[in-house]
Amino acid sequence: MNSNSDNNPANGKHLDYVLITPARDEAKFIRKTLEAMVAQTIKPLKWVIVSDGSTDGTDEIVKEYAAKNEWIELLRMPERKERHFGGKVHAFNTGYERVKHLPYHVIGNLDGDSSFEADYLEYLLGKFAENPRLGVAGTNYIEDEWSKNLKHDYRFSNIQDVTGQCQLFRRECFEAFGGYKPSKNGGVDLMASIAGRMYGWETRVFTDKILFHHRQQGTAQFGKYTVEYSNGRKDYMFGSHPLWAFCRYLYRMTKKPYVLGGLLLFAGYFGAMIRRLPRVVTPEMLEFRREEQMQRLGRIFYRLLFLRDSDSDQAPTVPSPQARSDWALGGMVSPHYFTFPFYIPRTIRLVADWPFYFWNYLLRRNRPTEYRLRSGTSIKDDSGALTGTMAVVFIRREYGSARGLKTVLDIGANMGCYALYAADAGPEAKIYCYEPEQKNFEQLKQNVAHNKLEARIATINCAVAGNSGDRDLAVGDALLNSFHIIPTHARNQRVSCVTIREIIKAHKLEAIDMLKMNCEGAEYEILESCTPEEFEHIRRIRLEYHNLGQPGRDGESLARLLESKGYRIERFSIYRGGSGFIWATRTVAAAPVNTSGLGSRVMGLLVGKSVVACTMEMISSW
Repeated sequence: MNSNSDNNPANGKHLDYVLITPARDEAKFIRKTLEAMVAQTIKPLKWVIVSDGSTDGTDEIVKEYAAKNEWIELLRMPERKERHFGGKVHAFNTGYERVKHLPYHVIGNLDGDSSFEADYLEYLLGKFAENPRLGVAGTNYIEDEWSKNLKHDYRFSNIQDVTGQCQLFRRECFEAFGGYKPSKNGGVDLMASIAGRMYGWETRVFTDKILFHHRQQGTAQFGKYTVEYSNGRKDYMFGSHPLWAFCRYLYRMTKKPYVLGGLLLFAGYFGAMIRRLPRVVTPEMLEFRREEQMQRLGRIFYRLLFLRDSDSDQAPTVPSPQARSDWALGGMVSPHYFTFPFYIPRTIRLVADWPFYFWNYLLRRNRPTEYRLRSGTSIKDDSGALTGTMAVVFIRREYGSARGLKTVLDIGANMGCYALYAADAGPEAKIYCYEPEQKNFEQLKQNVAHNKLEARIATINCAVAGNSGDRDLAVGDALLNSFHIIPTHARNQRVSCVTIREIIKAHKLEAIDMLKMNCEGAEYEILESCTPEEFEHIRRIRLEYHNLGQPGRDGESLARLLESKGYRIERFSIYRGGSGFIWATRTVAAAPVNTSGLGSRVMGLLVGKSVVACTMEMISSW
């Protein structure tokens, strides 16, 4: 075995890596892959090639190279009749058993019909070394049997979805989500990329290098044309949003085979919708993927409409005279406006007076209002912030689902939007709301009383902080009242503060199913002051973080803190303005906290169906 004694990243060299290649009848191409690997500037600790019942001479070719390179190992699996992606995962997992004990930093899947330049893997390993949050990486590729052009145009494709021809994982990321999941329908590389992001890792396709894929993706099972129909069907089964699919297939018509490729994708997707084929992803992954797609679609339309560059949501420093009017409008419009179609069905299902809501949202009418939900709940606000707050909590669900919760602690309850959302979702939930600002608190109490929820929602006019006592709260508009972020023309309001520990003691809480936080910068001191015993008590955390421009006062630092306290980061989002959302879940069962002697510290119509039926099917799938 290649010892790679100089591969320690601490020595400034590179990360050690292992590769696994499931290969089934790859004699036509695998020599190219072997030649590419032998030429690499950095060799792997081990490369396991798993012959998955090959009968075409694949094994003999691999043995030829393994005899000359001790880091290449051939494993043989029994022959099987079917060729499917589930079998590929079983072959990969067989290879994984041979390398999991090795001291590697990066593990990868490499297809046996690929080739690349001699420094290809050194380049990708360098990306992992540069960015400790990078969990999954790969490059764009060319299918040289089909086209001499790059497979993906990342102005319109998701640069976060790393394809499986050569898909590398940081070891911690791969182990966190449990590796590849068998699926006869394929898409295992896509599910792995999405799972990596759901666990808080960054995933990225890098475009400075390319890979040559010598067989069109999917044609090992399907023909060159039927593979497009199959891909459309898989788009549906893997949860792609109908609007995203529609736009993607229109764009696909501009690539070879012109028009036909897009039409086949259309037929595959909407045919699967009509037949109600089962999804192959979890509901959580489906919702996560669709929200990612709509956010990306929104950014694409935003850039196209307001002439933004491809890497930034910011306006050009000096717009051209022709673009100035559009630029001025673009500075007022959020990319969220262009994800609006995704949320129309959900809004109609939730909000009884939805035309009024849409009118206020699209025209940014920030004025006192009241909305009625179809559940019977009504929410009123005199500050003008309700439309945007409902978009965050009810429509985009930035704090996730509240179903099945029994005990909720809402820090920064504001007017009570999240509390009412949790009460609607969980009929048995008991919610404890802490809101320090007096006007917001009065609105909170009014909303709770109006909905007759006093028995289930407790309202406390108090701030939560790292230490108890009285402090000055800087009060700006209804959504920005903070100890740490001082609004323009703010006034001070004297408020009382309590700690998480004091809350647990005061309410005699045995467990907190959900800690929701939106406290404008106080999230850092609150969580840093919690003891390990208190963290054991909190099962889930959903919070909005605010970057304060100080060391240790940013979202990544907060995520690392939660990981160090025994939480798994399930979602880490970054928005403009230095804020975003973190979803964290305790990786061990919560235990009751002993509160005795506690001190004071402390997310058309197709054949056989009418237009109405097709439309309702699409809406229900949204």
